[in-house]
Amino acid sequence: MTKWTRFLLTLFLIPSLIYGLNKDECNNIYSKIQPEWNRRTELIQQFQKKPYTQEGLQLLRESLACAKGL
Repeated sequence: MTKWTRFLLTLFLIPSLIYGLNKDECNNIYSKIQPEWNRRTELIQQFQKKPYTQEGLQLLRESLACAKGL
């Protein structure tokens, strides 16, 4: 096994063994996270259009709030 293969197996396999989540539970968690993640991404893209304005800073603050909610 290569170093990266072991790393990826550790990254994905160990947490699932520790928490014992099945596929349905993982899908349920993912479906709850996905809307917030999409909103955060959308806000960051809007911020990049108006980076150093008051409105841009507000967008950045909202994106951070979305990230905290995850």
